[in-house]
Amino acid sequence: MKHRRMLLLAAAVLLSAAAAWTLDLRDGRILVSLDERTARLSVHYLADAARNRYVSLLSEQDARTSYPTLAWNGKFYRLGESADFRISVRREGANAVVEYRSSFALVRQTVLFLRSRGAPDADGVMMEFAIENLSGNPAAAGLRILLDTYQGERGKRHFEIDGTGIVGAELSLSGSSIPARLLTPGDSGATLQIQLSGEGLTRPDRLILSNWKRINDAEWGFEASPGRSFTLLPFSIEDSAAALYFEPSELRSGGTRIIRTALGNRTETGYSTSPIPGGSPPEAAASPQAAMSVKPDPFVGARTDIAALREILARIDALLAAGGTPDPAQVEEIRRLLGNIRSRSREY
Repeated sequence: MKHRRMLLLAAAVLLSAAAAWTLDLRDGRILVSLDERTARLSVHYLADAARNRYVSLLSEQDARTSYPTLAWNGKFYRLGESADFRISVRREGANAVVEYRSSFALVRQTVLFLRSRGAPDADGVMMEFAIENLSGNPAAAGLRILLDTYQGERGKRHFEIDGTGIVGAELSLSGSSIPARLLTPGDSGATLQIQLSGEGLTRPDRLILSNWKRINDAEWGFEASPGRSFTLLPFSIEDSAAALYFEPSELRSGGTRIIRTALGNRTETGYSTSPIPGGSPPEAAASPQAAMSVKPDPFVGARTDIAALREILARIDALLAAGGTPDPAQVEEIRRLLGNIRSRSREY
């Protein structure tokens, strides 16, 4: 028990430090966590209200694996990482607003809670991207949203499309062939639904389902290989992702392009984009506001270490459940893992 108390204390210190840089918003069955340093987003669904058990709708091992990329006059900027853009984050009513600002463009991302039709509580979110041209000249502006999915990976049921069924290999769709929704079937009490079209939403020009690393390594242009699995040896096995492409189009000086997409737990009725009481409507959320500056990023890699801490705590629980005195070698291994995290934390 002494070992567990020591390890829990070390874990709590690191977790509380990272939490200080996280903006959490809850409504109904949805928990949104926004990293104020990188603007990366995590979305969790309350799958078991009695036990207060949340399930991540996107891969949660490292929230940085889901992100938007701005296309601007043939150049590509990974928002949240590009040095050309400053990040600011604020809470606006029940919503969260992230601003990525450069000398030539302002991208305002607003996260709003949604209810599927007939649902008593929020069970999804809408992400609105307002791309404003500050350059003084017309520009070709587009957006790619990369979503690191995971729920269907365990059973190799990566994606499901109405009328097509289970998608177990890379796939590229465009135009009218893009479905109204994309599902990643889960066995944890939640199934991710990405709403690709509907009232108030923007249908992507292209939808690509592929291995996450293959898409991630491509700045923008990427073509799926039909029939290719979601494995990329030796880097990843059964690691799938969905990329929503909103291709570049001309944006006049001072003009704004609005892109809206939604995701949440599986629903047969679809999501209503009407604002939930207390939240701001999309039009209001997209209006210019004074932004709150984000603190410098002293916690590079903290998300990864948090995931590692959770695994360590699971090991400790398993040792305690086994009863008796833990094997000294196992205790030493846990201490070594914690030491690695502590060493990395000095760089935060």
